[in-house]
Amino acid sequence: HLSRQDPAEIGVFESREPGSTTSLTAREAQVLQLAAHGSSNRQVASQLAISLDTVRMHMQAILRKLGAKNRTHAVAIVASRGILQFERRSAANA
Repeated sequence: HLSRQDPAEIGVFESREPGSTTSLTAREAQVLQLAAHGSSNRQVASQLAISLDTVRMHMQAILRKLGAKNRTHAVAIVASRGILQFERRSAANA
């Protein structure tokens, strides 16, 4: 389970790769945060009041910047870098 963070808090970040200065824009971070919480591209578009094509454009930029193969891989990358935080759910809350 992912914890909800203000997308602006996870927004712009520097890659930890040597010599790389890849960063996500605040909007790309919002798109990725919503995707990480299970929203489809269509749902992201609705939630952010942007077009579906714009969401697709942001997702392509995210994948390119992170070197990810797909949106799940992108979420895994930012989670491993500590940009997205995962909450532990107890058995009582499951």
